[in-house]
Amino acid sequence: MKEEGNGKGCGETVPHTLGSAGGGAHRAQARGAAAIEQPPPFVIHWRRCLYHALEAIQVRATESVKAIIVVSIAVALVSGLVGCGSGEWGEAATIVGTVVHAANGAPVEGAMVTDNKVQTTTDADGNFVLNISNNGNVTLFVLADGYDVTQIPVPAGGGQINVGQLTAVPSAIAGYGHVTGIIADAGAAVAGAQVWVGGITALTDANGRYTLYNVEQGRRTITASTGSKYGTASVLVISLRTVTADIAITSGPPNPY
Repeated sequence: MKEEGNGKGCGETVPHTLGSAGGGAHRAQARGAAAIEQPPPFVIHWRRCLYHALEAIQVRATESVKAIIVVSIAVALVSGLVGCGSGEWGEAATIVGTVVHAANGAPVEGAMVTDNKVQTTTDADGNFVLNISNNGNVTLFVLADGYDVTQIPVPAGGGQINVGQLTAVPSAIAGYGHVTGIIADAGAAVAGAQVWVGGITALTDANGRYTLYNVEQGRRTITASTGSKYGTASVLVISLRTVTADIAITSGPPNPY
C-alpha cells in the first residue's frame, strides 16, 4: 500500500490516515474484504528515518573507501620515490673477477656472467667486468657450455668490487665420472702438485686435494707429480659418480708437463 507523506523529513510529523477508526479498514470489513493492519505513525516515521540514515552512512562509507585508496596510492608513490634515491636504483657498481676451470685453474673464455639484469662475457684470460645499477646485495651467475651453473653472492657496495676467481665445474657426462683425492709426501699434504690421467689435468689446492672431472669410465691410472717426486694410483671410474684416489708421492721421474 502507498504511504502518505513520503516527502516529509526525518524530524517532521507524518500524517496517518490508514487503519484509523471508522476509516478504510472498517469500510473494507463492511465489504467483506480482509482488513490490512497498518503500523502506527511513529513506526512509519522512524522507518523512514532509518532509511535516510543508512543512505547517509553508505555515502560516507563510499567516500571513506575512496579516501583510503587515494592514501594507499600516495604511500606507494612516496615509497617508490624513496627507493629511487637509495636502494634498488642506488649508486652504480662495477664487479670484476675471473672465471677459471675448477680442476686446474685454466681461464674459461666466453662464459656469461650476469646478475639477471645485465650481463657480460669473459675474455681469453677469463676476466670480466660487469656494470650494475644496484649497489645492494646481488647474486652473480656464471654460465658456460660444458659447465654447471655457478652462483656467488656479492655484498652491497658501490664503486668497484673484485670477487676474485670464480670456479666453473664441468657438467657430468654419461659414461664419465669424477676422481678426487689428496696428494701427500710422507703424510703431509702437497699444494700445487699436478695430477693427470690421459689429457685431463688438475692442480692440488692448499690442502693437497684435487679433482679430475669427466674421466672416462673404467679402470684408470692417476698420476701425481711435483717435478722431483711422483706417485700413481689405480682407480675404477664409474659413470656419473665421484670416486676417490689418494696418492703418496716419492722420488721419481720429472713431471711430463
